[in-house]
Amino acid sequence: MKKITHCKTCNSTNIKEVAKNVYSFGFKFDIVECLDCKLRFRNIELGKNETEDLYSSKYFLKEQRDYFFNNVDYKKRIFTNRIKLIDQYCTNKGKVLDIGSAVGLFIEVAKNDGWEETGIEISSFASNYAKEKGLKSLNRGFENLEQLNQTFDVITIWDVVDHAERPLELLKEAHKVVKNGGYIFVETTIIDSAIYRLAEIIYDLSFRLIKAPFLKGYPVHHSNYYSEETMKKDIEKAGFKSITSIRETLGETIFSGGILTKWLFKIIEKVSIVFHKEIVCIIVARAIK
Repeated sequence: MKKITHCKTCNSTNIKEVAKNVYSFGFKFDIVECLDCKLRFRNIELGKNETEDLYSSKYFLKEQRDYFFNNVDYKKRIFTNRIKLIDQYCTNKGKVLDIGSAVGLFIEVAKNDGWEETGIEISSFASNYAKEKGLKSLNRGFENLEQLNQTFDVITIWDVVDHAERPLELLKEAHKVVKNGGYIFVETTIIDSAIYRLAEIIYDLSFRLIKAPFLKGYPVHHSNYYSEETMKKDIEKAGFKSITSIRETLGETIFSGGILTKWLFKIIEKVSIVFHKEIVCIIVARAIK
């Protein structure tokens, strides 16, 4: 683990503190924001061993079980809609690379839709789980993707770019292995959403005493905390041309928390739709080479 003193995107040292001494899953860090490009991130970078420990079987089976295992049919419906979105842009089904494929739900849906699927997953537990279902899941990091010795018509990065220690490098790696004119679909939760904004207002007005709602959106698992604007900037810096952005709700079903927390989340999500401030953002972009 090492401390980060410059912006991951623009390399600026013009950084301000957003929250200090955050404790999450045994890690202590500050949340900071670059005053030049507005990217938010935690000010520590985890090493390989720390990352592997963080994404052990416990992460999938306990900490995020609602997201990965308890609501499989719900997640498959989401990914079915994502495939329909991809099919709008790619009329000929070819090769799709899912970076951060987790337990393989998306590549399973893609395969069933006629795509030739490949998944990359850093967690050996999750990758092996996908392999046992007959899916092509490679247990490896996101660096040196040219070693795959193939190119892809579509690259998907669902809820992963915020987890990457070096997100811009990840996007540049994706650009190396997508075909010229091929598409990338990047999705993450974003801080310019109603629920993030409300949690931050409560945090600030309480003189940082009411911190639980705010800090729930800034776990150590997330290295970067994107807005729609900062995510689009990184995608374009990596060599893609943004086509459109889509906002979605996450759904309380897969939101981690107790009954009351899920109920409050559901109410806020309904309000967010009215103001077009949903928590999930998908950027569709095309590779320029």
